[in-house]
Amino acid sequence: MRIEVTLVPENCPGLEADDVEEGENARVSFVYVEPGRKVKKGEDLLELVGRKAAFDVVAPAEGTVAQVLVSEDQEVATGQVVVVLEG
Repeated sequence: MRIEVTLVPENCPGLEADDVEEGENARVSFVYVEPGRKVKKGEDLLELVGRKAAFDVVAPAEGTVAQVLVSEDQEVATGQVVVVLEG
């Protein structure tokens, strides 16, 4: 099963509504995973920096990282697919 991990509040614990507003970009500050790595539900995948805070994007389910679609220092938008898991 293919799981597309997107930049949405459900995948970013601790993200407050005003940290990254709709249509606003965040910057990837660190990528914790690489393709082929097995991850557990809730495991950190990326760290992002928004207007007011840094926050992590976590795995919504257990699986294997198939693709990392972003790199460090890249700007990402709300709703953008950042990682693809196979589970």
